Amino acid sequence: MRKRSIVLITLLILAAVTSESVGASRLPHDSISIQSDDEFVIENGVVGGSGTISDPYLIVGWTIDAQSGVGIRVQEVSAHVLIQDCQITGAGQRGIGILLSGVNQVRVLDCSFSDLGSGIFLYQSPGVSLEDNALADCRRGIEGTESGGITLLAAC
Repeated sequence: MRKRSIVLITLLILAAVTSESVGASRLPHDSISIQSDDEFVIENGVVGGSGTISDPYLIVGWTIDAQSGVGIRVQEVSAHVLIQDCQITGAGQRGIGILLSGVNQVRVLDCSFSDLGSGIFLYQSPGVSLEDNALADCRRGIEGTESGGITLLAAC
């Protein structure tokens, strides 16, 4: 088990370095579900960070096939989180790319969403930042309720 953990950590470090230098390398990952601050662990796709404003937890560089479920779910956490450079696909415009519920310290940057029911869904998540994300063939791109103060930025 220890050897497997070392191999996985090595792959994640290589993926992070490759992703920064090449910009397009992503590794496949199962759906990610984080529903408490204790669940920011490598098995849940977290590749770094400590959850502070200057060092957010990092969910970076994954390709996720959400099918008709949820690609990345983050709910009821107080930690700072950066979701970056993830590609999430659905099936037949079903599923949700990223679901954020009961959070306010989350930034979604440079992610792509396709063939989903909703690319990004926000519920009771004020102050979330969505920057330079790409949405294609989604029934609803970004939707939310009870989530004021959202920052939405796009590259020009």
